[in-house]
Amino acid sequence: MANYYIDLSASASGIGIESIPYTFAQAKTILEALSGDQSGDSYFWKRGSSATGSLAIGGAQNFKFLAYGTGARPKLSTGGGVSICCAISNSNNVMLRGIWFDGGTTAALQILGGSTTCDNTEIYDCEFSAEGTVVGNGLTLYGANTAALATGCKVRGNYAHDCYHNGYEFSYMDGLEVSENSAVDCDSKAFEYWHQCINVVQERNYSDNCSFHIWCADQTGNHGPMVFRNEIGVNCKSRGCAFETVDGLTASNMSLHIKESTESGRKGIYFNLCTSISFYKNIILMYPSSNVNSDHTMNFNDAASVLEYTGDRNVFAPVTSAGVLTTLRIRSVEDTTTYDLTTWGVATSQDLNSVYDDPEMTDPENGDVILSATSPALYGSIGAADGYSLEDYDRNARPGGIDAGALQYLRTPFVTSGFKVK
Repeated sequence: MANYYIDLSASASGIGIESIPYTFAQAKTILEALSGDQSGDSYFWKRGSSATGSLAIGGAQNFKFLAYGTGARPKLSTGGGVSICCAISNSNNVMLRGIWFDGGTTAALQILGGSTTCDNTEIYDCEFSAEGTVVGNGLTLYGANTAALATGCKVRGNYAHDCYHNGYEFSYMDGLEVSENSAVDCDSKAFEYWHQCINVVQERNYSDNCSFHIWCADQTGNHGPMVFRNEIGVNCKSRGCAFETVDGLTASNMSLHIKESTESGRKGIYFNLCTSISFYKNIILMYPSSNVNSDHTMNFNDAASVLEYTGDRNVFAPVTSAGVLTTLRIRSVEDTTTYDLTTWGVATSQDLNSVYDDPEMTDPENGDVILSATSPALYGSIGAADGYSLEDYDRNARPGGIDAGALQYLRTPFVTSGFKVK
């Protein structure tokens, strides 16, 4: 196990030690030649340094990219017109921490399985920004295929922003942990599960001004089980969350805000071909589009998903641009019926204790979804103290009972960071 040092801004050749680090050109030659087991070798990138270029590493196992020193994350930028800023393929046991990958018409950072499945990939505290005209993801992380899912991967504490497409895109995963990440100003989804992903836990993530907060897509192989909790998505442009072909879905304590838009046909929550749905103590605050009759606070695209749905103690708040409550629309496409909350409860015996009311979040347009002292989302108002998460988005304990939404209203003095943009 060896340590090597890289100063992206250096012009004079080095020898890879901290006092005389490699230049980016030297490091690129070395890294792109790696093959086989690297025995946990670490490549330290100097904070505050930057370079224009790209990396493509294939077939190397068991290595780390880390940051050292003080200052901003070390930044590798394509300079424009390059498909991928950093591509890693057929590599297990890889850790990346504290690096900024910028640019890429396909992805800023792309990690793909093939002959190996990219098991045990860990990505912490990195930053992604991507260009593009069709794709342009911040992070793309794929296992090999449905017969060779990547296991043991963790994506935690990262920041994706200004991405042409998705902030984070995952496929062919088993046992994926996605936590405490943020996605801001991504033209498509903040978090997308494309091809089969199973045994997924996503919690305490934040998005702002993305098309969707979460999309589980109907592609190769069903997803699930999947757990989503303590999620915050504000200024969603099209849908809060869309769940398709998920076998075993638990979504709880999410705070979702769908902003006013000229786009029609928007959904707060969308289900299609899902089984074993548990939807509990979520807040859906939805502003209108140019065609409010095509907007649905909750939408079921098939009869099976309606039968598989168990939901209660949620807060639904469709409102006008003036902040006035408007008609709640729960849509079952299969039987072409649109329900309000009362008729939905009569028809399905679900959401009997859910609320149609203003959740009284402080300033959701600016990312603050803290509840007021009189919010109907408090557990005393919503009628039950139970729930799935004993801590909230900010890791505050939920004393006495669990409120709806991602952030607990605490009845004793406390300090919260509100949302976290890395």
